[in-house]
Amino acid sequence: MLPVQDASQVKSINEFTDSLAKALAEGDGIPSKELTRELLAEGLRRALEIGGEVCKQRFLETLAANIHKFALQEQYSLSRVYPVEISSEYRNLQSFFIESATEGDAEVPSRGLGLPLCQYDQELVHKFKEEQTTSALKAIDVRARAAFFAEVRLNLFRFSETAQKELVETFTDLKAEVVKLVDSTTQAQLIAA
Repeated sequence: MLPVQDASQVKSINEFTDSLAKALAEGDGIPSKELTRELLAEGLRRALEIGGEVCKQRFLETLAANIHKFALQEQYSLSRVYPVEISSEYRNLQSFFIESATEGDAEVPSRGLGLPLCQYDQELVHKFKEEQTTSALKAIDVRARAAFFAEVRLNLFRFSETAQKELVETFTDLKAEVVKLVDSTTQAQLIAA
């Protein structure tokens, strides 16, 4: 049972939860780690309960409308905490690669996005470059595509160097993700020095 809150506390809580929803709705690209941590925090769930049904519903609608901005792993985490579904566009695109990675050899272990071990990487690179895949990538919105390529970037190490180069040269979205990684790593090293 939650203690009775006065009107100013409830108003303050609602302003806080609305500010998180606004940051999520207005943000471009993948939400920051800080915002994701805040969304998954136990304190936010308590605040939503205290704030009342109207505020909670408004927050959940905003989260559901913006779930596609998150990387797949974060979408899963959020869907376990809140009654929201993982982005269907992202799930459909991801399932295409999981299925293609395991076609032909059920014994092949797959990890992360279902990306195969290096001996199978050329087959998956070929699947990436097929018309069906490029059309699917063009059909999804910019944020979902950015989240997808951010996830692919995290799994590039699973590919041979040749396959990595081919993927980065083929997809400008992936190249942009790699550039962001290099920039952030460089900045972190400069700050540490």
